[in-house]
Amino acid sequence: MCKEIKVIRANAIEKIKASINTALIIVLDNIDISHELQQQKDVVICTDDVFCGEQSSYWNKFGFVADIVADDIDYDVMDIQQTSSKEFEFYYNNRFRKEHAQRIHQYFERIDALPAINTIYVACVSRTSRAAAIARYYQLTHKMPLIGDYRRINQSVMNLLNDPCCFDDAFANKKFDEKHPVVASIKSLLHNIITPIDMSPIHNL
Repeated sequence: MCKEIKVIRANAIEKIKASINTALIIVLDNIDISHELQQQKDVVICTDDVFCGEQSSYWNKFGFVADIVADDIDYDVMDIQQTSSKEFEFYYNNRFRKEHAQRIHQYFERIDALPAINTIYVACVSRTSRAAAIARYYQLTHKMPLIGDYRRINQSVMNLLNDPCCFDDAFANKKFDEKHPVVASIKSLLHNIITPIDMSPIHNL
């Protein structure tokens, strides 16, 4: 059973003592895939959904190793509402999304099914806020110690791990509004002109 989870930077991976008792999840930036972690000739890092190191003697020393590719872009419902779909896709195309959260859940399920693993490392190529969110989620759901700097957490990653469908309604409303601009304009107008009525009692002065 896993006893601890640690947040580290990717450049510290080589300091880990790889063994069947250790699991490693690497969070990669899209722009850095080609040169980060491919310094060794036999390291295999794919774009999105492939386990890294299937052909690597180094990675095969770990009890479990996987990667995920999602840039450190935090966003919320307000960001979705205030930008067009085209703009959102342009600025947030490489963000952590629903499918990434589901994949992380799958990774943890596989790790939990491996009784030999007692330590999980979550590594980030750049800033550790994504790794911190992933590690924090596991710590909270498994009630175990968390080692490393997790003070700054990517909140959208945490929200999606807690509920992979948390942004579905916002996206659906955005698509509907863009498909029916007249309805969207009326909704916006009504929202702007209708204000809550103050129902508090009127006291005589």
